Amino acid sequence: MDLSVDKIKQELASIKALKKEMNDLRALLLDEYITQDAENVIRSEITKLESELSKHKVQQLGEIDQNFLNSINITRVEAIDLEDKTLVYLYDNLIVKAEITLIAAKPSSGKSLTTMALSNMSLQNNISYVFYFDLDNSPTTLKKRGIDKIEKRWGERFQYHSPIKKKNGRVVKKEDIWNVITKLKTRNLQNILIVFDSAKNFLKAGADRDKNKDVSPLMDFFRVLRDLGATVILLHHTNKPNKDLGELTYAGSSAWEEDSSNAFLLSYNDYKKTFIFTPFKNRIGDIEEIAFVYKEENHSLSQVEVEWAKETQVDEVIKDEIIEFIKTSHQKPIYSQIMKYMQEMGFTNKDKVNAIVQAGKNKYWKTTKIAEKNFKDVYELMESDTRISQISPFSSDKSVFRGIKGNEFLPDKSFDTSDKSSNMNIDRKIV
Repeated sequence: MDLSVDKIKQELASIKALKKEMNDLRALLLDEYITQDAENVIRSEITKLESELSKHKVQQLGEIDQNFLNSINITRVEAIDLEDKTLVYLYDNLIVKAEITLIAAKPSSGKSLTTMALSNMSLQNNISYVFYFDLDNSPTTLKKRGIDKIEKRWGERFQYHSPIKKKNGRVVKKEDIWNVITKLKTRNLQNILIVFDSAKNFLKAGADRDKNKDVSPLMDFFRVLRDLGATVILLHHTNKPNKDLGELTYAGSSAWEEDSSNAFLLSYNDYKKTFIFTPFKNRIGDIEEIAFVYKEENHSLSQVEVEWAKETQVDEVIKDEIIEFIKTSHQKPIYSQIMKYMQEMGFTNKDKVNAIVQAGKNKYWKTTKIAEKNFKDVYELMESDTRISQISPFSSDKSVFRGIKGNEFLPDKSFDTSDKSSNMNIDRKIV
């Protein structure tokens, strides 16, 4: 049919006129003076108008049949489409490959430093390229963090892009960075790690990080990169802690969290020099709280036991006092004796001491019920008093390479961050 706007308007006007006439006739039927003969004539006319209007109905309800199913099959997810989709970690229990991970932290808490170390370690193994886009840090900071050394080691496999005045005199601007990012949309990004530091800096000019309408288009763009196979890490900031609770939350629109696969709050314990990743969203994979120490000599991370990583100086003193008391007691002490001793030693915060007693079970000490103490728990030290459990970031256990076929793990002795002095090494890995 040859349609024009004028013709459409004329047809709609005709339909509306028919409806108006029919409604007017129905109103007449309600008149108290209408005779039976007049009512019959009016009802006959209404029937004719209903028949005329039925010809103009655009859509008739049909059945869900095979033709209908065939017509919508283009968007249906079928079993064959998921055959090669497996859960694989870039770093076990922390970064899932081909997903979007949000890492939020206070300024100067180590989110760039730890992510750079993860990037460096990824290149050690199966990641083909790292594209690190930095709109947050100055050239002086990049130099201090050893970006030049990592670039020299990995060459073109390590792609660090940041506004800077290059040696040839050219000044790289934010628009130049975006041109590079846009080009990635035309490439196969399987086995590629892409980092955005910090994510809010990639919003359009004038956009507000607190508004979904501004953040959602950017997250849509990040999902495009993910759908092309990329593992995407977004570095983000936190709000100031709640004065009453002292809790950190990520800053800005809910879209930052909603559109990420997994999300962590990163904190730094200055006493232990440890970085603690605490998950606050887990959609994909077995994500856990995890802690590291940073190895400056080779720009890597060495995983450590979380409880140890969180200890403050006071925590450690309390723990050591408990260990000493259990060790020197003539009889295996019960809980009340430990608490009484700690109070006598000046540690009057019972909740604090109790928390450390409970956290130390099966790590530093164990409990057993015995008849001589009316079947109360008695405390004794673990056979191996392991104060810290160092965990290697690399693993020789290929069973953990979930979903990877034909990939061999080749450890690089010069890049091994295991602490050989530790009594207990639990292998972890990057794939």
